[in-house]
Amino acid sequence: MELIEKKEKDKKEIKLGDDELLDLVMLDKQEAEKYFSKNVEPGVVMRYQLLNGSEEYYSQRFPKLHNLCKFKSSDIKDVVEWLMPSFTEVFFGADKIVGIFGRTRDDDPDVLEKVIEYQIKTQNKGYVILDQWIRDALESGLGVIRLEWEHREVKTDNDYHATAEEYLYMPPEMAKKKVKNVEPLPDGTYILTMKDIEVVKDQPVLRNVMPGEYIYLPDESEDGQMVFECHRRKMLYNDLMRLGKLGIYKNLEDFEFIANTSDDSSMDRIADAIRNYVGESKSIRNDVGFDASNRENQDARKTVLLYDCWGQYDVDGDGLLEYVHVVTANNRILFKEINEVERSPFFHLSFYQNSYQEWKASVADFLQDDQDLKTALLKQIIINTTINNDRSFIIDGSQIDARKDLESGKKIIRLNLGMGKNASDVIVPAPQYELPKEAFTLLELASTWSEQKTGITKYNQGLDAGSLNKTATGISQIMNASKQRMRKMARDGAENGIVPLYKHLIKLDKMYLKSDFTFRLTNNYYDFAPDDINGDYDVQITSNIGLQDKQLTIQNLMLMFTQILPNLMQMNAASPQGMYETANQIIQEMGFTNPDKYLGLEASSVSASNTANQIVQMLPNIMMQLGQQLGLSPEQAGAIAQQLAQVIQQNIQQQQPMPTQAEIAASMQTPGQNHAADAIKQIPTTEQNARQQGIFR
Repeated sequence: MELIEKKEKDKKEIKLGDDELLDLVMLDKQEAEKYFSKNVEPGVVMRYQLLNGSEEYYSQRFPKLHNLCKFKSSDIKDVVEWLMPSFTEVFFGADKIVGIFGRTRDDDPDVLEKVIEYQIKTQNKGYVILDQWIRDALESGLGVIRLEWEHREVKTDNDYHATAEEYLYMPPEMAKKKVKNVEPLPDGTYILTMKDIEVVKDQPVLRNVMPGEYIYLPDESEDGQMVFECHRRKMLYNDLMRLGKLGIYKNLEDFEFIANTSDDSSMDRIADAIRNYVGESKSIRNDVGFDASNRENQDARKTVLLYDCWGQYDVDGDGLLEYVHVVTANNRILFKEINEVERSPFFHLSFYQNSYQEWKASVADFLQDDQDLKTALLKQIIINTTINNDRSFIIDGSQIDARKDLESGKKIIRLNLGMGKNASDVIVPAPQYELPKEAFTLLELASTWSEQKTGITKYNQGLDAGSLNKTATGISQIMNASKQRMRKMARDGAENGIVPLYKHLIKLDKMYLKSDFTFRLTNNYYDFAPDDINGDYDVQITSNIGLQDKQLTIQNLMLMFTQILPNLMQMNAASPQGMYETANQIIQEMGFTNPDKYLGLEASSVSASNTANQIVQMLPNIMMQLGQQLGLSPEQAGAIAQQLAQVIQQNIQQQQPMPTQAEIAASMQTPGQNHAADAIKQIPTTEQNARQQGIFR
């Protein structure tokens, strides 16, 4: 009790009046608007114009060429669309990119990892939100996501049946606050109508912040927190009033609509660039009188410009800065509090790290010049080809009928030939103009520059059929070099975006999860208690193989499962749990999201007391699925799975060294049945797999 009273006593309060606090926030907001409009907005608009091949951009960049040809090169969009599946596989694949680790042996992260997975995947649309976060970072450099804890309650009236003793001995304070109505019954009991509070939401909430909605001041404190950040967004008046009825927003009496000023013009310009059109749709609706929000009694359809601000101010007069969360709209404060989490809810994602950068780079920053050059060259080539394919004619001015026939596009041209004249004397096609060979050389050079800057080549995009005839070693080196670059980008993104997000989510869970609950994840049910996450945890990057070839990953895992782990188990250096987890990972790499369904056993059921025989019994199904994925027939895959399981089981029981692949094949040479031995020999190598999949020949 003393500790709680001390915490309540030390809790800080905002002592500034609303007018003074609003003045501070508005000063920061206006300065952040100016900073954003001058330093950030122009670059972001240009990035989206390049991404979308904006007519406006190229009409200004190449006015004469653009009037003759509308073609635009799409290098930037191609690179973004090629990178997205790779990063999606890294961040959402079976092999997790970051892991949670306890700082001591008593800090068990397993429950915490499952809770976070449930919160991201089930309570939030994790894939959709994080996928958009990645796309925003690649396209605009403004990859921003927002994470907050949301707690909502509703007041309800519920009827309870109570005995006379329960009603008469009810604490007076409870009876006064909660009992709304009492109805006596003939049998001496009562129906009590009581005012209850029902929790309808108590969870972390992830939201995307659209590029252009996030503004900030570049000044930072020693711990890396910006002194002012703000999420400006347009909200329906209807939604604003609903939040007011829930008690979240205050000061909504006599709320007057104020016409939008130039404050949000930079946000609208970026929104237009993202959608690839010029002009605000709302202003267009107003021009033609089709805006329903202007009709009588339809104020709920109007939009309000909301500023959700986090700033550092001294609000209690102690000479130190507090982290304050303030929401304003129409020059009034709707919400204010000292942020107990002591950081803003915004998390930035960037795949391109520059030294001391003011803001993050995007794909367009690397490829702008290359795309512009290729667009100009291709426009010229197209225009030249068009002219040569539809050449004009040089005609004698006295040939009136011929000129009319040419202008009208007739198939028959009437010529008046004088004595000794031929058709070529009075009408000839205009000369054909050939492009210099340097133009094509320059076009190829521009493509080479693009490959050098991004690491994405014709080889690993699968666009160059000629590359399929190259050597396996050469193609492998090209693909590995590309994967190294993407692995670096993925690690940078995880370090500066995913890791801080997870750390903050762990902090929120430890602060706000106070009750037991049961949750479902991949069709399994788990029980949670707040004590399960007591302790200290670190978040670290755990994987560098997310971009590795899936077939090679499966083969490496199979090598661990069939040769390394059984030998380690003989030396008591590995456990059945390790065998189970390896089999689990193999199934996930094959693309199945619920391995327990195929193994028939949950990880919690596998303990050190399990014999190796129980784990080995799982091998046939795994081997059969793997063999079929490698191209073997079902008969061959089934034979190799069955025979290999028997060999491993006998080896473990006899505590013999693990046999080699050749020994396994030899042991399968039984009269009249050589399917397993033949299948062993027919399992393709990595190079053979690549040939079969068309990577090279």
